[in-house]
Amino acid sequence: MNPQSQSQILTGLSLLQVQAHKSARQHGFWEKTRTSGEILGLVQRDVLNASLAVYKCKGESSNLPGFTVLEEELADAIIRLFDFAGGYELRLSSAIISKLQYNINQLTKTYVPKVTVPQEARNSNEEGSSRNG
Repeated sequence: MNPQSQSQILTGLSLLQVQAHKSARQHGFWEKTRTSGEILGLVQRDVLNASLAVYKCKGESSNLPGFTVLEEELADAIIRLFDFAGGYELRLSSAIISKLQYNINQLTKTYVPKVTVPQEARNSNEEGSSRNG
C-alpha cells in the first residue's frame, strides 16, 4: 500500500472514529461509564445479528432501504467499534493501517476461511458499486 493511500485511509477512518463517538455522546450513550466488556458485548451482538442475517437469508433492511440486513448489522458493529475507540482514546485508525500493511506482507501465510454471502447481499453490493461508480 502506497503512502498516499495510507494517508487517505487513515484520514477517513479517523473522521469515522470522531463522528461515531460524537454521535454516541450526543445521543446519551456515554452518560454513564461504559466498561470495555459491555461495549464489546454490544459489538458481539451486532456481529451475531449479521451472522443470523446470513443464516436466515434475510434480504433488504427495513431501516436502511437499499441495503441488506447483513450490511446494516456489519455497519452497526463497525460504528460501535469506532465509538468504543473514541471513548477509550484508542488509535484504532492507525492500528488498522498497520494491520492492513502487515496482512499484505503476510498474505501467503494467512489462512482466510471461505465465507458464503447470500445472493441478495452480492446483488446489493453489485448495485451499490454501479451506484457509486
